[in-house]
Amino acid sequence: MGELKILRGHTEPVWSVAFSPNGRLAASGSGEFGTSGTHEYSVRLWDLESGRELKCMTGHRKVVRTVAFSLKGDRIASGSWDKTIRLWDVSTGDLISVLNGHQDAITGGIRFTADGKRLFSCSVDKTVRMWNVATGETLKVFDAKFPLHCIDLSADERRLVAAGEHDGKREAIIWDVESGERLLNMTGGTSMNTVCFSPDGRQILTAGPDFTMHLFDAVSGKRPSGSWKAIPRSLLPMESTRLPIVATHH
Repeated sequence: MGELKILRGHTEPVWSVAFSPNGRLAASGSGEFGTSGTHEYSVRLWDLESGRELKCMTGHRKVVRTVAFSLKGDRIASGSWDKTIRLWDVSTGDLISVLNGHQDAITGGIRFTADGKRLFSCSVDKTVRMWNVATGETLKVFDAKFPLHCIDLSADERRLVAAGEHDGKREAIIWDVESGERLLNMTGGTSMNTVCFSPDGRQILTAGPDFTMHLFDAVSGKRPSGSWKAIPRSLLPMESTRLPIVATHH
């Protein structure tokens, strides 16, 4: 196992991190919720070999809740509670564009398509938006009818899943990306603060604040009886507790 590095520089809580596709860089987003005064609301770029901060990108007016690299590694997208997505040039740290359209906070999850031409984001405004990265235009709006916390794309990029809270219950929806058709609704206790497709696209895994994960069939929406309870890290063998990035707040 390589040497553990602690990347220091943020002066406020860190909410999101992402690796660059080549694994040499990391991006992080930060900010403080609900307090007055001056805040950094920054996106920072890190060299993982040295642990050195390369860029500090500012401009968001509220907490930076999510960050993602394009597959080419030349762009970073950041989503914020200020309702905007900002696109940054990795080599220079310059702001490329601001994507406006969401009517409420952007929560968790931004996904680039493999070719870097489209971007997906979700929001408390109950929608997922598909963006043209080059023009900043909204190409499609997927309406969930309830606030959304997270999204994922299937590996073939034909299906989109988003999850959030609906009438006090956690719910996830799968859409067909091209047609916008709603394919499936899934519910699962209180465990949908994060969601992902399996590599083959046949299953969906959700997890949340009740310490459980739920596995769904991505075609039928059915799930096995019961759920998995998270095991405290202190009870896991050492080789199962490796963490590539540690973010701290002082």
